[in-house]
Amino acid sequence: MDSLNFIRSRKLKKNAIRCLIIFAFIIWACFSNAEAAVYYVSAGGNDSNPGTESNPWKHCPGMQGWTGYSSLKAGDVVYFKNTDTWTASNGDAVIQVAGGVTYDGKTWGSGGRAILRAEGDLSRSVINFMDDHPTEPTIVRGFEVDANNKVISGVGINYPHVQQDLTGATKRVEDCIVHDVYSRQSLSQYKYGIMISSWVNHIVSNVEILNCKVYNISRGGINLYPGNDVPTNRVNDVIIRGCEIYNTGLDPNYGGSALPIKNHVVNAVIEYNYIHNTTLGAGMSISVHPEQEFRGPENAII
Repeated sequence: MDSLNFIRSRKLKKNAIRCLIIFAFIIWACFSNAEAAVYYVSAGGNDSNPGTESNPWKHCPGMQGWTGYSSLKAGDVVYFKNTDTWTASNGDAVIQVAGGVTYDGKTWGSGGRAILRAEGDLSRSVINFMDDHPTEPTIVRGFEVDANNKVISGVGINYPHVQQDLTGATKRVEDCIVHDVYSRQSLSQYKYGIMISSWVNHIVSNVEILNCKVYNISRGGINLYPGNDVPTNRVNDVIIRGCEIYNTGLDPNYGGSALPIKNHVVNAVIEYNYIHNTTLGAGMSISVHPEQEFRGPENAII
């Protein structure tokens, strides 16, 4: 009987510990959700405002021109007024997104889409991903991304030359229009519509490009392209679905494919896309940097 009671006691203790762990996890999840916030951004707002719908910001953290003191946290949602336009003439990007945050350019307002426009040659992209979060997705949806024929990519995910891994939760670009990207070949300033890349022995994974339109691009439209610097760069687990890509490869010297998969890209699913009117380059291409040690794409499903 003593042995039986001992066994029962141990089982009760284990069950109690399990319950405490589950309870702690629930409390943590509720606390995390309670901390998440919704913000609004309008061209007529002010960065000293609280960022509510009635008192919106003019910019948000990570944007050129931001003068406020707030910061964004994983789980936050930022709505941009869909009648307004934001620009930048210098710096890295019009907006540098924060990991785990959702940015929405279509839902709020009586217009079509919020416009993010380059007014000068920026060093990275109009929208730039250099950050993610281990569990919360990073989402950009519903924007018009106007590179305005400046030397700047439309959307860059770990590009160019970002020395870090982006292997956390999903990084998604959804229902965006990206257009009028220009490259300056004479200075090796190659720019792209949407670029998913990795450099300096790093990995990017869990990327989704969904229902986007990409057009008037000097080189590649939507690009899966680990860098040519070292063979160990890798891009993993990408879905490109429901996109329209056209008028790509406009660079008269090099052109560019509408949807290239180059170097060590693993587990890419490319489906239900419409590619047309490519100028100098293929609709799609699968290739590898011309060095023997570089690895080509694996398990690409088209």
